[in-house]
Amino acid sequence: MSYYSRLSTGAAGGTSAPDDDNDKQQPAISIHYRLYSAEKKELEIHKWLESEKAGYDIGMEHARIDWCCKHRAAWLVWWLQENAHLLKLSA
Repeated sequence: MSYYSRLSTGAAGGTSAPDDDNDKQQPAISIHYRLYSAEKKELEIHKWLESEKAGYDIGMEHARIDWCCKHRAAWLVWWLQENAHLLKLSA
């Protein structure tokens, strides 16, 4: 049975938004949401820190470019290691 057919019958463990207590019971597709959500949070923190340094709001686009150029690769390696158990569930 494919993942999508299990999802439509409700056998994939639910379709609600992921939370930390339910990591191992979430459907495989939630790994994408978790990555997006964690990256967005990091971008917001980076924007706030860089805006504080600059003394004005640098804007999300500037913050995103700066964060991606300087930090995303290392952060992604760290995030994937921290969430390896979710990757094993989604395979």
